[in-house]
Amino acid sequence: MSLEAKIEALTHAVEALTEQLKANEKQTPNAKTKPIEKDETPKEASEPAVTVEDVQAVALEVIREDRSKKLAIKKLIASYDGAKVIADVDKSKLAELAEKIKGL
Repeated sequence: MSLEAKIEALTHAVEALTEQLKANEKQTPNAKTKPIEKDETPKEASEPAVTVEDVQAVALEVIREDRSKKLAIKKLIASYDGAKVIADVDKSKLAELAEKIKGL
């Protein structure tokens, strides 16, 4: 089969598929106009942007750069309602804690 014949066969196949799609659209006209329902709950409220693991990674990075900051990070964590570890910090305050750790 020559290249031209293959191209022509593919062209006919594409045209046939296009016609089938058009026929399907005519049978179900409301499929395209149906409104998309949105989830009313914002993603930020259901899932925090910063996880405990993210804050732990930030803290480890800072400690690796300067081990003398370990005590400062512990005090910073404790300033959040007496938390002893990052997992004890309120999830809504994790992003704030991560920024404070980066600022050390």
